Amino acid sequence: MTAEFIKEETNSVYILSSIVPVFAIMFLGFSLRKTGFMNDENIAGLNKLTYWVGLPALLFYKISTATYSGGQAVKIYLLILAVTVIIILIAYFVGWRLKLSAASTGSFVQAAFRGNQAFIGLPIIIYSSSLLPEVEQAKITTLAVLTLALMVPTYNFAAVLVLLLRRQKLQFDKLKNAAFQIITNPLLLASALGLLCSILKINIPPAISRTTNSLGQMSLPLALLAIGGSMMSVGIKGNVSSSTIAALLKIVATLVTGFLLAKAFNFSGMETKIALIYLSTPTAVASYVMASQLNADESLAANTVIISTLLSVVSLSLAVAL
Repeated sequence: MTAEFIKEETNSVYILSSIVPVFAIMFLGFSLRKTGFMNDENIAGLNKLTYWVGLPALLFYKISTATYSGGQAVKIYLLILAVTVIIILIAYFVGWRLKLSAASTGSFVQAAFRGNQAFIGLPIIIYSSSLLPEVEQAKITTLAVLTLALMVPTYNFAAVLVLLLRRQKLQFDKLKNAAFQIITNPLLLASALGLLCSILKINIPPAISRTTNSLGQMSLPLALLAIGGSMMSVGIKGNVSSSTIAALLKIVATLVTGFLLAKAFNFSGMETKIALIYLSTPTAVASYVMASQLNADESLAANTVIISTLLSVVSLSLAVAL
């Protein structure tokens, strides 16, 4: 075999080993829900366990044991933030051109920018580094976690804002409740506590360190199972044209914009990879939940979750390959 063929075959194996486990576990969750092995109550329990226990434990462990500067994480975060702002502006313009109602515009914009970084992006980054030496794996994982810690409050704030701005008059009680939910977000609190321990160089007792590490390892597969089951519950409803456009903005426009900015600002291969994987994630299931809670267009949000998840198989493969 030629060297080019061997390299191409190796790249294909690398991409498949990064993407297949994530979507296979999601499909398992979908199948378990469809066959009745899991019900909505089970899925809600998995989501709750992952959100309040598993992912916070993972973030705390990785951030508190980080041994190098977070400068790279801030750099990646700023790129993702710039892309997010651009996509939000484009989504508002497209929503205006589509003559969407106020309720639909909020859902459309949120669905176009809010990706599932924690539950899909982070697992793919971790799986995609599994073939690398252990030191490189640890570096990439820690950098990805630090970046995620910065994104959590930003995306939650932006999602609430675009859904509330559709109202002619902001309701103070809803805005206050949303602000409280953001501040008390378990992912944010775990990240802040981990960062404090890292900055102050606090030695975490081995018993606590091993416990949080074990809980963190369980969080990713459980989160993927819950996402697959949730997609079965959400389903596609009504008109899908606006949802398809929102999904294309989330999957195609976001990836292209991120790639161009990474090239323009001379990002390293590792920095580009982490940024593009996070940017290529499908619309978060939470966008459907939030649209429902804030009386926005939940059907549009639900449809975008399904369509963008199917399209993200391609976008995430490209992100890993690039």
